[in-house]
Amino acid sequence: MRHYLDVLTALSGLSYVYFTLDKSQIVELCQWIDGNKDKVANIFEGASVTTVKSPTSGRNSYMDIMLYKLNII
Repeated sequence: MRHYLDVLTALSGLSYVYFTLDKSQIVELCQWIDGNKDKVANIFEGASVTTVKSPTSGRNSYMDIMLYKLNII
């Protein structure tokens, strides 16, 4: 979790493209951040999201997630 928070801190205020998987729990982290807006900011607020379902073997699959945001200063 510490590494997620370090990356999110580094991205704050910047334009970015962020790749992750649904298994990374970043979605749950963002939901927690949204519920605690008075304590922390959600850098993914206003970002565009693209998802792709990727099959592995058999009936298993995972979701690739790309979040991207252009911050114009």
